[in-house]
Amino acid sequence: MTPFRLVDHLTQRLRDFGLAGTKVLIAVSGGIDSVALLRSACATRDDLGLQIVVGHYNHRFRGADADADAEWVAALAVRLQVECAVGAADRMSGPLSPVFGGGGRGEGARGLKGSPPHPNTLPRSWGGGSER
Repeated sequence: MTPFRLVDHLTQRLRDFGLAGTKVLIAVSGGIDSVALLRSACATRDDLGLQIVVGHYNHRFRGADADADAEWVAALAVRLQVECAVGAADRMSGPLSPVFGGGGRGEGARGLKGSPPHPNTLPRSWGGGSER
């Protein structure tokens, strides 16, 4: 999809959902997909009367890299002249602290893995056997 088609598609979807003239929160990780969504929303804001707020949450799983992402997203919001709400986790508290904080069972990231998917549960476009 070209950038202009993305903006047109987003504009129509925002209208379809009755979001013209409202405040919209765009979650931005700093990756290309969320930044493209944010830039597209900014391109529609005057036509639709949108108030855009950028939301970013720093889980602090990647140390200085995660902090740099949060700073970059905040700076992008300033450049685009939109509000920004950046939150950050305290790695050693909360329900996942036994998994990520090294306490409790000490599983680390392994504690988050689930059961492997059955080959027939993936959409066909992903190489699976059936659509469910």
